[in-house]
Amino acid sequence: MTPRRWAVIVLLSLGLVLALILLYLQWARSDYAREEREAVQRAVAEAGLRKAESAVKFVWDEVVWVVRGEREDGSDAYVWVFADRVEITDAGEAYDADALRRDVLREHPDAAILRIRPGYAEGRRIWEVWYTRNENGVERHFYGFYAFEDGRPFRTYRLPAKATG
Repeated sequence: MTPRRWAVIVLLSLGLVLALILLYLQWARSDYAREEREAVQRAVAEAGLRKAESAVKFVWDEVVWVVRGEREDGSDAYVWVFADRVEITDAGEAYDADALRRDVLREHPDAAILRIRPGYAEGRRIWEVWYTRNENGVERHFYGFYAFEDGRPFRTYRLPAKATG
């Protein structure tokens, strides 16, 4: 075979592999995307949202989607979409996520906050703060649960250590 034919075969093979990878990724994400779409549709229909700005899946005691959006009157709201019910909270009643970030860093100045998201655990609305801290050369991950309405801490889970050195 000529070098030109080899080049064509290699390029076609790479294109096929790339197409298969993209199809797999689309297939793998399709259930999540469908669940998210259904949660947003329920939030819009049952909570009177005009538009949804974000949707976060949270799994703890049960699966819940937290949808933040704008109501017909222009006010922002959080909607907790459970399998059997929907709960609505005005965004003004939520503790500010930036204030919570400052509170956590004040309590743990060495923390590196990885994520803050709304959730639902132990029968209450929460802010989940996922952060790391270095303790004696060991990187530890923590999940801190804070009351959604006022940011008061109520539970922290310390995950097993991972050596950094």
